[in-house]
Amino acid sequence: MARVSGLGEAIEIRRKELRECLARSDDGLALGRRNAESLDGLVRTAFRAAAVRAPVGVAVAAVGSHGRGAVSLRSDADLRIVVPPSAGEQEVT
Repeated sequence: MARVSGLGEAIEIRRKELRECLARSDDGLALGRRNAESLDGLVRTAFRAAAVRAPVGVAVAAVGSHGRGAVSLRSDADLRIVVPPSAGEQEVT
């Protein structure tokens, strides 16, 4: 699996910023929305890097709290990878 340069660092920076907002007692729902937006950007970056080798028609979709647009600080990012039926097993793995 290819690694996206700087992704881990970007995640840590995002977590630090969100913890600072939480310490200031920022609105929890607003914080969750900002977290979801940030995760969207990180997922987009990773997907673009991986998509160059993926079969045509592959997509990624956020589900769960991420899909609803409000992710708590310690939540994970639930993602669904959608692969077209026409993609062969070799293309997907």
